[in-house]
Amino acid sequence: MTTSKITIKPYLNTTLQPKEVKGKYKYFDRKYPLYYQITFERKNTQIKSHYNMYFGDLQDVYNEEPGLIEFESEILTHIICYEKVISSGTFELSGIKLKYEKYLTPINNILEEYFKKKLVKAASQCYSEYRYVLRFDSFDVRFTTLFGACEKLFPEIKQLLGTQFGKEYADYRTYLAALDKDDEPYSYLSLIHWHMNDYKTQLYHNLLIKMGTQNEAKCKDIVHTMDKIINQYQVSNDT
Repeated sequence: MTTSKITIKPYLNTTLQPKEVKGKYKYFDRKYPLYYQITFERKNTQIKSHYNMYFGDLQDVYNEEPGLIEFESEILTHIICYEKVISSGTFELSGIKLKYEKYLTPINNILEEYFKKKLVKAASQCYSEYRYVLRFDSFDVRFTTLFGACEKLFPEIKQLLGTQFGKEYADYRTYLAALDKDDEPYSYLSLIHWHMNDYKTQLYHNLLIKMGTQNEAKCKDIVHTMDKIINQYQVSNDT
């Protein structure tokens, strides 16, 4: 993938120790990790694929994990373009690895963490032994499920959470309903996607379609609410 002065080239790093996997006819296949060579303004660096998978050759990546290379290449390109803008053109490739891990964070994880933290704080103030049996820290349990359980177990939970939480949660549910459904792997909404203005514009239009043009102000408010939560997460993780 090439954008302006950015080139992303996938390759298998055969200079590293391979993994030997049992293949056909009792032989062992050697597999190597997927890497990307990034060229930006005549400077180069290499970065390992976030997913830490091994392959026999590059074609195996396309066959076994369709969409992986395109997804990671897109993420890396977006990061460089975005960082170049916010750094006033002083962005250097030397810090791309840490930025990659940060910007690859799924938006849904950020929002789930935000609401779960508020729920945990409120539930800790409830005088009930049931607060000790709920798995607040489990990634397998969605916030909406936990909140539903808390509503049934703790009658005072909504009062403890407050009216501001009620508004944010309502906006969150509407946001989830407006998301484009995509069953393809390696296509989730990441932090860097959120920073690309075209995504927030698309979300706003999706909300308009769902809620009607008469709710234009409400649609803008929902996008603003999600944006505030996501920016708050980034500020707290950058410090």
